[in-house]
Amino acid sequence: MAPPPKKDLSDVPVITLKGLILIHVGLALFLLFWGWLDWSLPQ
Repeated sequence: MAPPPKKDLSDVPVITLKGLILIHVGLALFLLFWGWLDWSLPQ
């Protein structure tokens, strides 16, 4: 396997960091929404 170009090496950390942040924000919003639904619905 040939090593990836330098451009990819510099771009990958930014993409993965953005992806991790988006995943964590999405999970946090989903958990907050799920908790709010569970709290607001009468059971």
